[in-house]
Formats: sequence, C-alpha cells, structure tokens
Amino acid sequence: MQRTILDGKHTAMMLAVVFIATFMDGLDGSVVSVALPDIGDSLGVDTATSSWVTIIYMMVLAGLLVLFARIAADRGVRKVMAAGLAVFTVGSLFCGISPISGCSSRPAHSRQSERP
Repeated sequence: MQRTILDGKHTAMMLAVVFIATFMDGLDGSVVSVALPDIGDSLGVDTATSSWVTIIYMMVLAGLLVLFARIAADRGVRKVMAAGLAVFTVGSLFCGISPISGCSSRPAHSRQSERP
C-alpha cells in the first residue's frame, strides 16, 4: 500500500476547502433557523409545528450525505465537492436575487411593511 504525504501547499489548500465547506454548512443550518418564523407565518402554523422544518431538513441532509459519500467514492471527492459547492453557490445567488419576500436576503424589519 502506497502512503501519500501532502506538501505544505496542498495541506493548506485542503484545510481551506474543509474550512469553507464547514462554514457553509453551518451557515446553511443557521439560515433555516433564522427563516423559521417566516416559514411558520407563511404556512399559518405555530412555532412548535414549524420546528419540524429544521428536523426534516437535517434528516434529509444526513440521508443525502450517505448517498453523496458513495458517489464521491466512485467518481472522486474533488469533483463531487466542486459540484456541491457550485450548486450551493448558484442556489444561494438565486435566493438572494429572488423578488419573493420569503426567499429574500433583505432584513426582516424591512419586510414588515409588506405584510398585511
């Protein structure tokens, strides 16, 4: 079995990618938590019921993690990681430029005047 040792440049690059991916994962979970009151208002449910959104979101994320780990093992971690970061970035961009108030990046206090 051949042992691979990374040099300083590749180690730093690997750590940077892992750091960015971990940050984006935390950010993604935080966005769902912050948007939870608006999601509950839009659906007309109370806070306890809307908390299921977070639970189901994390369950789907955990299930997809197993699937994409298998795909990464077959196709290559670098390709799957790059594709995942690209999809996340494009999705965030579309959400940020969306005119729909539920998916807007504007602060909640600036959207209060839009509600009836």
